[in-house]
Amino acid sequence: MIANEEILKTLKVLYVEDDEVILYSANRTLKRKVGEVFLARTGVEGVEIASKINPDIVITDIEMPEMNGLEMIKIIREKYNRHYPIIVVTAYEDEEHKTNLADGYLYKPVDIDKLFEMIIKLVTEYKNRKDSES
Repeated sequence: MIANEEILKTLKVLYVEDDEVILYSANRTLKRKVGEVFLARTGVEGVEIASKINPDIVITDIEMPEMNGLEMIKIIREKYNRHYPIIVVTAYEDEEHKTNLADGYLYKPVDIDKLFEMIIKLVTEYKNRKDSES
């Protein structure tokens, strides 16, 4: 478990969510375990921040004003050609709210332990894949 805690402490996490209560709660929870937390309230802000900081992982809601999470993911993947892990946190379980460009889905209300497990799993897989390509 210590190794997992060490992985988390090195991460830059971008959390994109328009609900202020959820965003505040996620920020407090993530700050206890990860290196840096960046927050965005819309998909537009999410794209802007992601393109500047190159996070280790993005966690995003789907339904947001200006640009939804699915559109944001598509722009990050296609326009900026970024392939770091992206987790979708949503209340929707239908196909309309899914994309194969995301690496994982968690449904609201989010189980925090499952969120951290998924972050560690996806970041570790991503780093291993990058190392094998080098």
